[in-house]
Parts: sequence; structure tokens; C-alpha cells
Amino acid sequence: MTDQEEPPTKRVKTEHVRQYYDIQRWSERKSRKFRTKAQVYDVALHRFDESYEFTSQLFNNMIDQLYDKCHVRSNDQVRFSIQHPELDFGIPIPFGQALNIRGETLLEEIEKVAQSNQAFRIHDGDTQLEITHIEMPQGSGRMSFKATDVSQLVNSKKP
Repeated sequence: MTDQEEPPTKRVKTEHVRQYYDIQRWSERKSRKFRTKAQVYDVALHRFDESYEFTSQLFNNMIDQLYDKCHVRSNDQVRFSIQHPELDFGIPIPFGQALNIRGETLLEEIEKVAQSNQAFRIHDGDTQLEITHIEMPQGSGRMSFKATDVSQLVNSKKP
């Protein structure tokens, strides 16, 4: 590498990975009772023939973009469901804190299913993901009330 050449940036890698999936907002539901909002996104994976490291990078990038796009905070709840025509049942990843769910989490669940189902190929372009994000309400606390000194009530004598 000469002095004039710059090392490849992370942005170039990110743009390369983003061409292999599409994220579309599917629906939004609000719960007045719990003061939360749930957003559902569909992700379509395109066909690709790359290494396991690339697949891991793809899933991490997809999750990062989703978290940025819908302003996911670390304590928000996120659920994933992976669908494929060769699967009898989808691959569910139950609700968990967004902080704890990364691309590796998805790949671990996919690997468990792929070991027993030889027809399932994540790279073939038929894989769909449904992602549900629930914004957890931020507690602001309540106004404090003036405390009553109970010892004065107990020690006082009744007439």
C-alpha cells in the first residue's frame, strides 16, 4: 500500500453488506394501558454466497441499522422470527432486551435448526425475518409526598 492509498474504511464494508437485505416497516401498534408502542419490521435476505464471517457481519449490520432506524434503546424489548419455505415452523427468538440481542444470537439459533434440516439454506434468498420492537416506557418517578412522623402518632395519648 502506497502513502497515497487510504486503508479501506468500515463504511465501504457496511455499504457492501447492506445490499444483501431490505428492511421495511410493516406495522405499528400502540398500547395506551401500558404506554408503549410496538413496531414490526420485515427483512428480506437476498441470495449471497459468502463465508460465515460475512453472514455474521451481515446480521450485525442489519441489527445495527434497525436499532438506528427505529431508535431502539438498550432496555427496549426486541423479538425476531425467522421464516423460510423449507422450515415447517419458523425460528423464534423470544423477546429480550435489545442490549442482549446481536447478530450472533440469531446465527446461533439458525445453526441449531440448520444442523437437523439439510434443505434449509440461509443464503438462498428465501429467508424472511420479522422483527418486533417494543419501546419500554421510561419511568420518571412520582412526586414525593410529605412523610408523616408515625412516632408522634403512636406516642401521643388519647384524651
